[in-house]
Amino acid sequence: KQWYQRRVRDLEEAAEESVQAYNSLGEFFQRELKPSVRHIDSTAPLVVPCDGRVLHFGRCKDGIVEQVKGVRYPVERFLGSSPALKDPVNNDLFYCVLYLAPGDYHLFHSPCSWTVDKVIHFPGTLM
Repeated sequence: KQWYQRRVRDLEEAAEESVQAYNSLGEFFQRELKPSVRHIDSTAPLVVPCDGRVLHFGRCKDGIVEQVKGVRYPVERFLGSSPALKDPVNNDLFYCVLYLAPGDYHLFHSPCSWTVDKVIHFPGTLM
């Protein structure tokens, strides 16, 4: 398990604590956690859905998301074209950039129940 040597944090929170149980880095990234390790504070105004570290956050100004991997992006690259995005007077949009280190738990969780009504793929390039 060479991929394990430099990238992995403590596995005490994992449902399976033995690195030998994971056949690949992908399996490790998607490991299950023990049910008791991620309490969601129902009084918190915002809940981060993963173990990432907040790198940047703020209000979108002039349709721009700042500092995603050191680059500024138009909001449309992430959300597509929407009439709501064209009306900054009545719509305020915020962003938050989260960094997942190689040893972090990589699954995202939602603090509420919801249903995906529409999925749109925005092709891009890796940076």
